[in-house]
Amino acid sequence: MQEAGANALRTCHYPNDERFLDLCDERGILVWEENHARGLGLESMQNPNFDRQCEDCIREMIENHYNHPSIIIWGILNECASETEEGREKYARQYAQIKSMDASRPTTSATCRHFTDISLDLPDIVSFNMYSSWYQPLYFPLFLKR
Repeated sequence: MQEAGANALRTCHYPNDERFLDLCDERGILVWEENHARGLGLESMQNPNFDRQCEDCIREMIENHYNHPSIIIWGILNECASETEEGREKYARQYAQIKSMDASRPTTSATCRHFTDISLDLPDIVSFNMYSSWYQPLYFPLFLKR
């Protein structure tokens, strides 16, 4: 990564190994770390275990990795139901939990619901997954004009 000129990375949607984060700390690589929930529709987010599992995951993520200087942002709910009112409530609850545990780092979540996401005002940093023609035909310059 460093030979290619990269200085930051986004991790996957599972707990990161301490050795990996230690290496990022040592090498000065900036890390976006996020919780495990990804690609869930509203029905999955309504599972009675969902909120508790996310709360546990966020708590463990921050408690275990708070002291890694390489981590510069906490992320949640990759491409989940951010276009729904109930989904928005879940996003808000998770951002609030993160801020209560670590107000020093910004929050984000990656969305692919470019024009329907109603939760974009909640994170500190808005992040879009832009895979042209993967989710929908999307010509990037047209996206910028909207």
